[in-house]
Amino acid sequence: MKKILLWTVLMLTFVSCSKNTTPVAPIIIDSTPETVETGVNKAVTLSTEVIADESVTSYVWLLGQEILSNAKTLVFSPTQAGEYEIIFKAINAGGFDQKKYTVKAKLYPEGYFVLNEGWYGHESGSVDYFDASLNRTQGIYALANPNMTIGNTSCSLVKADGYFYAVSKQGRRLVKYSAMDFKDKGEISDAPDGRSFAAIDANTGVYTTANGVFIVNLNSMKVVSTLKGENDAVLTGEYGDVTIFKDYILVVKTSGAVLAFKKSDYSYVKNVCAAKSGFAQTKDGVVVAADGAKIFQIESTLNVIESTLPTGVAVYRNSMSWTPSSLKAVPGEDAFYFANGSGWSMDNIYKYNFIKGGVAITAPAGKYLYGAFGVAKNGDIIATFCGASWGDNNNTIKVFDKNGTEKASADYSGYMFPEMVLVNE
Repeated sequence: MKKILLWTVLMLTFVSCSKNTTPVAPIIIDSTPETVETGVNKAVTLSTEVIADESVTSYVWLLGQEILSNAKTLVFSPTQAGEYEIIFKAINAGGFDQKKYTVKAKLYPEGYFVLNEGWYGHESGSVDYFDASLNRTQGIYALANPNMTIGNTSCSLVKADGYFYAVSKQGRRLVKYSAMDFKDKGEISDAPDGRSFAAIDANTGVYTTANGVFIVNLNSMKVVSTLKGENDAVLTGEYGDVTIFKDYILVVKTSGAVLAFKKSDYSYVKNVCAAKSGFAQTKDGVVVAADGAKIFQIESTLNVIESTLPTGVAVYRNSMSWTPSSLKAVPGEDAFYFANGSGWSMDNIYKYNFIKGGVAITAPAGKYLYGAFGVAKNGDIIATFCGASWGDNNNTIKVFDKNGTEKASADYSGYMFPEMVLVNE
């Protein structure tokens, strides 16, 4: 209604001023969203609605001092990754109006990233990109950063505030790089062997390791403090999965404990439960952790509800060598997925809603589920498989819809040891 009234008032103004020699200055009243994301060499259309006397009004799209177009609509194709600030101006003798747009061009838009552990003793960890059709671009970090690697025995990949953080067990243990162009932005190599990472905010993160948990300044990429637990004792031993939940940092001690710390000052709060794997946050705001068949529902008050999975079902955990948890929330539901299995073998992907469950995805014949699968916002499940339960050079990536129907599949070779899938959303 307000827009209709504005149109009416402005058009009456144009009519009443039609006898004047100077036209009314143009007004931009509607437009494309101010920030638009796209990919390199992928066209994006920017359009506007302008109230103006078309016969005496001109238009211009500017990128810095460069004139891109003199039409009301611009089709723009960025040629390299980065942010482009584009100005649209509508001008006549009465004045002008303008609008600024930011086009964010990513080197790899949408699709999926697969973090590869790497072939120990032969090759470092790496990151592969698969587009929506599962066309593969191998080693994208190395492509953007020649003669550099993300580390050895890579185990976690996290996206936060415009950056990726790759965690490895040896070498460059925590590496930061741009989500726009994949250029390296720093590393931590002087801390214990990495396990996982979570961003507390744009400036600070928490890094779990084979011996303790550390707070990291993400601007300088330096360790600034070490988490302390009960009786103000510095944490020692292996810590794995980590998440930021409400006002807390939750970390898993792999021997069997979820510890909570205040996000504000990193002070110790309590031992929450005896889980060894975490975390999935369901629709109702509960965080799920697990120890085999035992399920722990952690509420915002840190109260815990414990339950047991059906007989013969257990949340897979690699007890021989730490790998990221398979717990994943089901989008829009009070339910979660996990890899069901034991030892070296993940048998299937299981869905559970705290009351009942069932197998959602089974491995294809001759293949074994390998690595932590990913779940997209639309419910798609993206999983990697190998020809042996301990990994080999026969890799497959598949996309399933939320009902378990296969949508896409691609085979590729190499001793990659796919550790986890990160959906690029």
